Amino acid sequence: MLRTRVLWLVARRAVPPARQRWAGTRPVGGSVSRISEFMMRRRAVTLRARPVEYSVATVFGHLSFVLLAASYGFTDILDLRLMAVAAGVCTLAFNYWHPHGIPLWMPFRWNLLFIITNGIQIVHLLTEARRARSMSSQQLAVFEQVFQPAGLSLVDFWKLVSVANVIQVSEGAHLCYEGAFNPNVLLVVDGKAEVVIRGTKVYELHAGQFIGEMGIHVGLRLSNAMKASATVTALTETTCMSWPRGVLIDLLESNDAIARAVQSAISADIVRKLTSKDDSEILVGKSLHWKCEKQYAMLLERVLEKQFITAHERNMLNRYRILHDIDQGTHVDVLKRLGWTAEGYADGSGDRKPDNPPAADQDDEPYDRGSPWEYTYGPDYN
Repeated sequence: MLRTRVLWLVARRAVPPARQRWAGTRPVGGSVSRISEFMMRRRAVTLRARPVEYSVATVFGHLSFVLLAASYGFTDILDLRLMAVAAGVCTLAFNYWHPHGIPLWMPFRWNLLFIITNGIQIVHLLTEARRARSMSSQQLAVFEQVFQPAGLSLVDFWKLVSVANVIQVSEGAHLCYEGAFNPNVLLVVDGKAEVVIRGTKVYELHAGQFIGEMGIHVGLRLSNAMKASATVTALTETTCMSWPRGVLIDLLESNDAIARAVQSAISADIVRKLTSKDDSEILVGKSLHWKCEKQYAMLLERVLEKQFITAHERNMLNRYRILHDIDQGTHVDVLKRLGWTAEGYADGSGDRKPDNPPAADQDDEPYDRGSPWEYTYGPDYN
């Protein structure tokens, strides 16, 4: 027993404690030593007549958790990442000048990795913000007129514009033809155009209004080209933003914020189309309802071409019917023309009639405005 005690005393003298050993490795009198002494020196403050000891390192430790908790209250991703970096820096300080006297290298290195990761993302976000602020005045005008009221951020608008093409057409040029496949979704930036259905002018389009947006405003995201329900012709030299429908749908599927804003902007545009008219627009209310019925028929045709329908697609089509007052009779008639039964549509099984859909002129109950299947075909717009 005595021998063990003697050996322990000799070892203690030969090998100093970890705190003394770590302090001994730092250059005495150097800046590192002064910083370490400042961070680790024990201080005391009196709270409610009781002395409370602390060090600057422990203050950084507590501050790191306060900043981390505060970051949960931020919704902006840039602010959240900045708070995470600040919390990480405080954690680094606490782990390096730990009160036990030696650095905690494992949490130190992990926090350093988190700081680097967040730093890279912050640089990426700031770069996107800088690019968004450098957009042209014409693009910023579109943002303020169409998408800012819909709640879209400037950075997300830049992402939306970055996948669009800008096209210019001369007076008299057709932007789409009634019944022809239109692979693009257009937004009028400058100029004006007229919308004609069956030779009747329905309304005019001005800056901030969409062309070929069929189904998007109710969340029905069909990426293939859709048949245009009207002919749109430029009345003046017109500038448009053009999105390939598939590219736009992919962007909406990948970014919920952009999808919500685009749907809101298109819905607001539809309201403007329904409520604005002038003396040159003939039977605008009746023609617009007919246009909605044609669009519904074409949407239904495109959805059912794969011979089944999902519950989500059925819900989106039902939303379209409610928004545009498409009655049950019209819905059943379109199903009949497509060779579907109402029961097969309801359960999504693709229960189709064996015979071919009836021709437009064989319909037992024709619409007083004509049939959705009587298209006027023309060349595709590119």
